[in-house]
Amino acid sequence: MNRRYEALKFLVFQQFFRPPHSIIDRRKSVHVDIPCSREVVQELLERMYPILDLWDHNKNEFFISLCNVLDVSSEECRSFMSEKFRGNLLSPDAWVSLRIGEDQALLLVVGEVYKSFYTKKMKQAYERFGLIDIEPRLEELLSNKYSLINSLLFLNELSVFLSISCSGLQDLIHTLLQYVFSDDEEGFLSLLDKDY
Repeated sequence: MNRRYEALKFLVFQQFFRPPHSIIDRRKSVHVDIPCSREVVQELLERMYPILDLWDHNKNEFFISLCNVLDVSSEECRSFMSEKFRGNLLSPDAWVSLRIGEDQALLLVVGEVYKSFYTKKMKQAYERFGLIDIEPRLEELLSNKYSLINSLLFLNELSVFLSISCSGLQDLIHTLLQYVFSDDEEGFLSLLDKDY
């Protein structure tokens, strides 16, 4: 089970978090230390990890429980996975056709459910910070040059979802967004040197 926990950590940490409490951009080249991030990430792992046990006993119950913990629609996830993998990823028949083992299937399922969770949280974050229907240039900046903002937006939504206070995080995001809007990389990076 320890291997599974490490795989889960990798999935949650990638392009987002570096212990002990750094939030990173998608290229892992820019980071900012946010003390509450450790608590937020740990709580998310603690909610997801026990569910991995269900995989060995009842794959359908595992899938529904994981969707419930992450508050995503199991029907939508199941439908999406069925289309993407051309079959029921919870079934050994699908693993044979995909030429994967049971552990790889588990990671694919967790990854797809987590991707749905991430997409939902980012949509909520963009709504919360007024970033819906932004101009393409700004979208490009947020996806590439200032991708750290997306990591911070996700952390904020995670903290709300998990009911963990991250004082000052929303203010930091609002301030950093002003540098993004004016494409002031120097000002943006200067804020990252401070402790939050």
